[in-house]
Amino acid sequence: MANPLYLIAAGVSAFGMLYSGKAAKAQAKQQAYELKIQEQNEILNSVMEENAIVNENQKVIEQNLAVMQGGESSLVATDEIIKKQKQDVQVTQTKSLLKRDALIRGGKAALQAGKMSQRASYIGAVGSLIGGGAKYKDSDK
Repeated sequence: MANPLYLIAAGVSAFGMLYSGKAAKAQAKQQAYELKIQEQNEILNSVMEENAIVNENQKVIEQNLAVMQGGESSLVATDEIIKKQKQDVQVTQTKSLLKRDALIRGGKAALQAGKMSQRASYIGAVGSLIGGGAKYKDSDK
């Protein structure tokens, strides 16, 4: 007589694999969501950093104009400060874009890994059911 415990064990194993895959996918979605939040925070941080650069340079320009009281030398100094400010803002923007790109790629990779984990759990569950069925069939002999 065939032992039905093989079928029960295969079913429980398959259910566990399916649940594990679903949990992995949910975890990957959560990780991708957290990376999306980090990306949005990076946008805000970049804007704040750019504003800080501009504000600091504005203070320096005002101090230079007050000390030099106009004239050609104060214009040259102001132009240099503005040129440096533009460079600093560009560097900040580039760093922010690179960081945001890495976060976006990380989120996509996390989602892909979650999908692959779920697919692997489906394959494992089918294998478990087939194996349990084969053991059940063999136990009848």
